[in-house]
Amino acid sequence: MMHMRQGTGTSGVNRLWGSVQRQLPDGGMVGPAAMLFTATVIGSGLDFLFHVFMARNLDVNSYSELAALMSMLMILSLPMRTVHNIMTRFVTQFIARNEPAKISWLMVRMTIITLIIGTVFMVAMFLLTPFIVDLFSLSSPLLVIILAIGVVFKLIWGVFIGVNQAFEMFGWMSIQQILAAVSKIVVGVVVVLLGYGVGGAFTAAAFAAGAALAIAALPVLKHITKERIPFEMRQVGLYAMPSLVAALSFGTLTNVDLIAVRVFIEGDVAGQFAAASQLSKLLVFIPGAVGTVLFPKVTAAMETGNDPLPIFKKAALWSLLLCVTPTILIALMPEFVMEIVYGEAYVGAAGVLVILCMAMTLFGLASLFMVFGLATDGNRFIAIIAFFAVVEVVLMSLYNQSIEQLAIVILAVSALMATFCLLYLTYAIRSGDGPYWRRHSV
Repeated sequence: MMHMRQGTGTSGVNRLWGSVQRQLPDGGMVGPAAMLFTATVIGSGLDFLFHVFMARNLDVNSYSELAALMSMLMILSLPMRTVHNIMTRFVTQFIARNEPAKISWLMVRMTIITLIIGTVFMVAMFLLTPFIVDLFSLSSPLLVIILAIGVVFKLIWGVFIGVNQAFEMFGWMSIQQILAAVSKIVVGVVVVLLGYGVGGAFTAAAFAAGAALAIAALPVLKHITKERIPFEMRQVGLYAMPSLVAALSFGTLTNVDLIAVRVFIEGDVAGQFAAASQLSKLLVFIPGAVGTVLFPKVTAAMETGNDPLPIFKKAALWSLLLCVTPTILIALMPEFVMEIVYGEAYVGAAGVLVILCMAMTLFGLASLFMVFGLATDGNRFIAIIAFFAVVEVVLMSLYNQSIEQLAIVILAVSALMATFCLLYLTYAIRSGDGPYWRRHSV
């Protein structure tokens, strides 16, 4: 009898596990997603160690300055996401249609466009240097020039990483992510120990952007030299607008807090918030790894007449499983986590850390809706995210008397945005004649 009960119990467990497995990503997503997730964990872990080192080796105010500069680099680099998405979307289509000559032509054209935009941006940043230094209380005008160089590197990188993604070179993308993070922390630690402070630390970030560009370009430069056939760029222009809006909106949502705290909050409290914010943003990288795999998979499904919704649903479930667990663990002991990671000087932000972790989990989920929208021309997802980016900026300008207020604003915005995205997806599935992906799938 005992043996029979054990067998029945084991069978029940197997059935339960089989049920869970059926809900997890399939169709070639598990391996690439696991690979990118591992690279994301390693890369973001190294990036996190970079911030921990800087928080412990710079004074709290200097660390706040560095965090603000890193956020400005991220926000100003958001057009890179547009270039990245364009290359992923159209190169994936050309691969599915067996049109390699169009890939070569698009790579050349987009490289020239990004070089022109980068040159104009460098000139504009040089002219605006005094204003930027005064607004953000920067310690040196040279930081603005370093910022501009980093942005240009990231912009051009978008061309090549988009091609990597379209060809599903996930192994190479994983290597690039890790090596860029390694270069950042190695250079950053060395220059700060040599006494170069915030300037040295931020130079390491720009150097890492250049390293990522070089590594991403290496395996795909061969396509530029092949036969080229031009095609109508109007369709690229039409796609670029929602992609740009998506990139600007989501980048603002997840980075404007560090700029706001630098502008509105004075003293060491701003540095404490910056540390908590950087720690919580590790949770956004998890859905980012899944979304990297999701984009070309959904685009390929659309091109072959298959329904992309099952792929999206399983990717969303996978991301939630990976994000909720660390959020719960951090919520159980936030003071301990802050002290162990950053030191006693940062424990004052333990309360906001819990709030920010919940918010970043919801932002990560929203990022998958955004990717799904970009891959299927589901622009209403983009409109929802853009609307809440504006809402977040407005609310932060009104409620900024403490870091707790800023954190609550972020959580409220993330919760409402994720809810609206989910409600629209539910509506889109049930309305048979509305959404693009329903009309164009089998």
